[in-house]
Amino acid sequence: KILAWIVESRVFEIFTIIITIASLFADDIRLFILPKFFDDIYYACVLLNILLFIFEIIVTSLGRKGYFCSFYFLTDIIATLTLFLDLGWLYMAMTGTPNYGGKTAEDYFMYAMEKKNIMIGTRDIQAI
Repeated sequence: KILAWIVESRVFEIFTIIITIASLFADDIRLFILPKFFDDIYYACVLLNILLFIFEIIVTSLGRKGYFCSFYFLTDIIATLTLFLDLGWLYMAMTGTPNYGGKTAEDYFMYAMEKKNIMIGTRDIQAI
């Protein structure tokens, strides 16, 4: 009964909306504005968001009838799992990419363009 009250409360709803919006745009803000040394702070915030989303899924599953294993439950699970890709050290370990030390989004873009040019050059050599 208490969990149903929490799930239906306006405060819980607004809190969840704020966390969702922050999760959607935080990585873009980090890349465009913040210097590289803020990355670890950002990753800690992402971990906190993941824990809050897991808490929200558990509370909603227990407090709202019909939520568990519903479409919304599955989309919440998938969305929460994709947040793990925002963790830089985990993403780099999974993909095998190096920890690029760029400071801004422009540095990342230039790094990506260099990689693309290398791949195009390699493809041209293979065609010959």
